[in-house]
Amino acid sequence: MARTGKTTITYSFSEILKQLGMLGRTFFCSRNNTDCSATEHITLTIAFQLAVHTPCILEALTCILDENIGRPGQDIGICLDHVLVKPLCKATLDLPHLPIIVIIDVLYECANQRHVKKFLANLWKHAASLPVKFFVTSQPDPHLHT
Repeated sequence: MARTGKTTITYSFSEILKQLGMLGRTFFCSRNNTDCSATEHITLTIAFQLAVHTPCILEALTCILDENIGRPGQDIGICLDHVLVKPLCKATLDLPHLPIIVIIDVLYECANQRHVKKFLANLWKHAASLPVKFFVTSQPDPHLHT
């Protein structure tokens, strides 16, 4: 599936979502950039981007961080829970009624695939209860199946 245009399609999809007011945030992984190849940066970056553009998420995230939870370097599952899941659930009632889509592109570009597997397992565990939906692309990898 390499070189099939996943990122081009994802970028076009994100532009459509943006025009419709449904784009939450994006994270495009890249092994050429250490910040974009570290799985632990995905959660923190998306949480920050959502908080910057959505006051109710900013307020919920601030409360969580004030409790000194969600520090970088924590377990990926704990970080996902504290800086993304809890603030999103807390802000659910104040979010717009349009679906909000968060895009994570080419996960196979992340340096540590064990972290990717853990990230996906934790994301899928909470996905149904979150007020945002995730659009994730990667190459097929039997090691990533949870």
